[in-house]
Amino acid sequence: MGLALIALAACDGTAVADDDGTTSCLGYADEEAYASLTVRIRNDSALDIYLPAQCAWLDYRFVPTEPSDAIYRNRSGGCLQTCAELQEEPQRACAADDCATTALLVPSGGSADLVWDGTGLLTGLDMPAGCYRDPNDASTPCSRIVAAKPGEYRLDITGYTQCGESGCTCEPDGTCWGQATGQSATPDPMAFQFPASAPVEVVFNQCAFGCAD
Repeated sequence: MGLALIALAACDGTAVADDDGTTSCLGYADEEAYASLTVRIRNDSALDIYLPAQCAWLDYRFVPTEPSDAIYRNRSGGCLQTCAELQEEPQRACAADDCATTALLVPSGGSADLVWDGTGLLTGLDMPAGCYRDPNDASTPCSRIVAAKPGEYRLDITGYTQCGESGCTCEPDGTCWGQATGQSATPDPMAFQFPASAPVEVVFNQCAFGCAD
């Protein structure tokens, strides 16, 4: 197989034909990121902020200015297996406690760093049954990790004023065991370039949850 065909398969996320006419599974290979990005989330409001998380990963996405089918965020933990991984192993059973609901505390006047690995996820891919280690898994679409393209992005994330109905137990690193709830707010809109040579700062301003008139 020529290098040009390999490159095509790796870019468009679909199966292609090899020189002998058979279907290639290379189009479902996971990609490596070009770069990572650190985003500093600063809380200038008078209230503590709780950022929702699932499987120990924050609930956010990086939204590119140029339209894209991918969801740009770090790969979540828990039960996710990509198309490429399903070529090597069968679908794993997922326990109910594999994805604990947590929140990240960003105290008033404080900040927290989010390190994006520079990748996204293409979901709902119909990989040919012959590519799966267990063809029985082909009844469910799979996902593929893709590298984010250089360009302009913004961070889509929501913060809340409470954790749990009556508070949560929080670890020294800010991880809180419970669901972020209460009043919600988003940070000031801000576009930034990826990749970036320095951390990008995103701010929940003083009036993020309202200010007295």
